[in-house]
Amino acid sequence: MRIISQDETIDVPYEHTTLIRVGTEIYLSSIKLRDTLIAKYSTEEKAVKAMEMCREKYLSRMELDGG
Repeated sequence: MRIISQDETIDVPYEHTTLIRVGTEIYLSSIKLRDTLIAKYSTEEKAVKAMEMCREKYLSRMELDGG
């Protein structure tokens, strides 16, 4: 699974990434990118929902792959 920033300038594997939500903003940290803003939402609830969607997609993908 890949994580792509809202402006589509960043595309990294989910498995090699840490996502961090700070209020309405989501940051990505990886080996090459540290605390990089990848998304900003109008409300905190939308940011929380985006994080939940990433986690759910990743977990469902892991189940399909047998992991």
